[in-house]
Amino acid sequence: MSTLLIRGGRIIDPANERDGVGDLWIADGRIVAGYGGRADETIDAAGLIVCPGLIDPRVSLGEPGNEEDETIATGTAAALAGGFTSIGAMPGSQSAVDARAGAEFVKLQG
Repeated sequence: MSTLLIRGGRIIDPANERDGVGDLWIADGRIVAGYGGRADETIDAAGLIVCPGLIDPRVSLGEPGNEEDETIATGTAAALAGGFTSIGAMPGSQSAVDARAGAEFVKLQG
């Protein structure tokens, strides 16, 4: 069994009405309560927020149409770095994805 300890982060869990500083144990990819054993890996999360992945359903990505500002790859990488696990890309007004070819292009970018 592999274990991960995320130590000293501000744990925000709306589903369980939790908001406070503490330790979070993960064993074999699942959160466990009060494990207390020895961790295979420890992450110091002091001053950081530990929470479920964030979701943004209204994202404007530059591509297609404004690739000089942002591409699908750079926009999704920025979202991931900010803690977002899901985003919903809105159709752009300059180059709206309104045909099969445009949808296939976006799909191939992932």
